[in-house]
Amino acid sequence: MHISPPTVDFLRSFGHDAVRVDEVLSAGATDEEIIDWAAQDRRTILTRDLDFSAPIALSGKATPSVISLQLSSSRTDLVNAGLEKVLPR
Repeated sequence: MHISPPTVDFLRSFGHDAVRVDEVLSAGATDEEIIDWAAQDRRTILTRDLDFSAPIALSGKATPSVISLQLSSSRTDLVNAGLEKVLPR
């Protein structure tokens, strides 16, 4: 969520099976629909939207995992550089 297409391409270039929500669900999908899809497809949600953490934590379910990016800038090059540092290849 709120991750640019170039960042998705960047993740794919490192072999990550990354998809944007709008590639698999309707543009108006609710947070709950996204969480359900991610759980069913065994995905991790990468987002800048901090609203995802609470429903997932409160659900008591083991999946999906969520990575919340709290960055001072949404510039693609900075987001990509940060992800490159923390995600395994």
